[in-house]
Amino acid sequence: MKKDKIKIVDEQLNEDGIRCFLNKRPADGSSEDFHILLKAYRGLNEENFATFISLFKGEGRSTSALNKTGESLYDIVKKHKKSAAYTKLLAPES
Repeated sequence: MKKDKIKIVDEQLNEDGIRCFLNKRPADGSSEDFHILLKAYRGLNEENFATFISLFKGEGRSTSALNKTGESLYDIVKKHKKSAAYTKLLAPES
């Protein structure tokens, strides 16, 4: 069977396209902030994610939000290879 979708790599979105990720809501009652962060991490390249984090924080949202098992997105992402740019953006402020 032939794939019907083309994979787009490193697509540069405008601010409105990035802002759409702020509207993602969990269906299972989990932390809204964590869910939004996870969707953005999975869907945005590094440059777009940096813009997203700025917008996210500008809305007063928390990058330290936890999932149902008590992990932040930073805790999860730091285990991934090639995630240095993302972990830098998600690192807890001291």
